[in-house]
Amino acid sequence: MQKKQEEILETCLKEMFLRVGEKYPNPEFTKQPEWYRAKSWTEKEEENFRKWMIKYLRKNKIRKKDAESEVGMFLLQWGWTTIQKISIRGIIK
Repeated sequence: MQKKQEEILETCLKEMFLRVGEKYPNPEFTKQPEWYRAKSWTEKEEENFRKWMIKYLRKNKIRKKDAESEVGMFLLQWGWTTIQKISIRGIIK
């Protein structure tokens, strides 16, 4: 992987971890198998991260369509488990 790609990946992972209150890098945490299932976020939190990451990738000269595709693959591979919040009145998204 090229150095610039590694920097981008590290920045995205750091931001993703920050959003669930975890520090990155965290070798103790990430050496666990399926570490990405240990934390969760709501659909809204995931969507906010998706928007952040697309904007970040665009600033790094990645075309919008490619950025959207990369974010999808990133979340599929490393994204936290997505949960729905439930209230007395039903599901809150």
